[in-house]
Amino acid sequence: MSTNVNEHVDDEHIPGTEVMRDHDGMVLRRAHGGKGQVLVPQPSNDPHDPLNWHWKWKAAAAWTQVLFVIFTVCSALSMAPMNGLAGQEWPNENEERIGLLTGGTILSLGYANFFIVPCSNIFGRRITSIVCSVLTIGFAVWEAVAKSYGSFLASRILTGVPTAINETMMVQVIADMFFIHERGRWMGVYFKAYFFGLFIGPIMSGNMAQLYGWRTFWWLCVAFGVFNTINLIFVFPETRFRREQAPQNATVLSASEKHTHGQLHLEHEGGDGSGSTTGSGHDTPPTVPTDVEAAGDAAVTGHGRPSKQQWKLWQPINPDWRRTIVKDVFSPWLKFFNPIILWAGCTMYGCANVLLFFNLTQQTLSGPPWNFSPSAMGYANFAFVVGGLIGLSTAGPLCDYVAKAMTVRNNGIREAEFRLIALIPFVIIAAIGIVVGGLGLERGWGWPVILCVGYGATGITVTSIPTIAVAYAVDSYTAIAGDIMVVATVIKNTTGFGMSYWVFSLVASKGLFTCAMVQFATCIGPAVLALPMYFFGKRIRRWTRNSSYHKEE
Repeated sequence: MSTNVNEHVDDEHIPGTEVMRDHDGMVLRRAHGGKGQVLVPQPSNDPHDPLNWHWKWKAAAAWTQVLFVIFTVCSALSMAPMNGLAGQEWPNENEERIGLLTGGTILSLGYANFFIVPCSNIFGRRITSIVCSVLTIGFAVWEAVAKSYGSFLASRILTGVPTAINETMMVQVIADMFFIHERGRWMGVYFKAYFFGLFIGPIMSGNMAQLYGWRTFWWLCVAFGVFNTINLIFVFPETRFRREQAPQNATVLSASEKHTHGQLHLEHEGGDGSGSTTGSGHDTPPTVPTDVEAAGDAAVTGHGRPSKQQWKLWQPINPDWRRTIVKDVFSPWLKFFNPIILWAGCTMYGCANVLLFFNLTQQTLSGPPWNFSPSAMGYANFAFVVGGLIGLSTAGPLCDYVAKAMTVRNNGIREAEFRLIALIPFVIIAAIGIVVGGLGLERGWGWPVILCVGYGATGITVTSIPTIAVAYAVDSYTAIAGDIMVVATVIKNTTGFGMSYWVFSLVASKGLFTCAMVQFATCIGPAVLALPMYFFGKRIRRWTRNSSYHKEE
């Protein structure tokens, strides 16, 4: 990977390479009164631009999405501890058919975003989130009252459709509201929320199933859906923002006026008139704003708030909606062939499917020598929770810190690949967790070893490695953050659905450890490819610098 500072004039136009300092006569807008980091993307002068919102508004919107993710995922993907009870209710269904109650949800969850992402880009994040939340309520009621296996399976499959929004929406919201130096931390929060729902859901479902009957859990899911809907209506404003529509009230001042007024706006000279790509995937105006604390109408970053229009349920429809439909439905398939996006998707699926492996084989703990009850199997998921908390508290901040430190060493030029260095400790932890967990389950080791090392390390893995990999892909192609997650979700959930067919037969014929080694290959294999990605990722970004990826909305 080239890091020649003398190439910065050229490099600054390669998406994913950012010049994090003033250069060529341009003074860029910074955080913390002009003394902090350069803000990338550069915000507009509109106080209603989500990049300019006060941190309290950003936090409220982000944490509303976090709760939406947790409760929706918790509701949809908590079937594992109840598989035994479902098998008792429908004794004619074999183990693989009962496994489809999870696999069917996973499959629909993977492909529904081909419909949800266009809706988000055309109608807005707010109304799309609310509609999906309402749908989760209806499908939870169906799950609670379904009497036959066929009816219950249908409800489980359809539950995955609105749940799929949590695979893409928060990543889009992060790109809408946060600057590049903040994304790693918030991407970690997102993955923690997603996997926290996966971890905590089985704890609740297992205990409720044992104490009150397994169908009572779905009525709790109805309550979760009602809470989410109310929360989204009253706390989550629209974050989709067409930055080219922002007021253009910037002025061109001399350097001496800059010192007087504390604010300088310089237009690109000798350019083609095109702006830089923003966090929402829109072109910024050619005016480059500066210091965020400066006097004047442009001193809005960190002091803005949502407008009345952004609180309305119905937002202005994207005028280019026909192209958006075609792009969002068909272009993700083409993006499978982009090495960076494909690598991020494979890295995410490898880690997520390690968790799914332990989830599908959790019933093993009900037999000797452990003899766990359904509630005890639910409590076993606390090991994932603790591991996930460790991953959350370290992965996002670590990759942001490493990227910042490398940027300083690289004379203020930030490369997207700098984040990848932070993968090293987490790949080692992942390898240890898979090996110890697989061997422990096969050889009957004590449950503290299996849960603390196997499950705990897996919790760290699924909240750390995907955080860094997806943050890298989003830094490289910010405009298509939603499509990146569509690709990753299709890969992850298609292979996850397949696992419901082959895991049980492979365990029966070859043993748990052999199955764990398959997961080792699919998790560690893509992760170690971060090494060539570190050295050749910039070359890939240079090849795609003029791609339509950077012009999509």
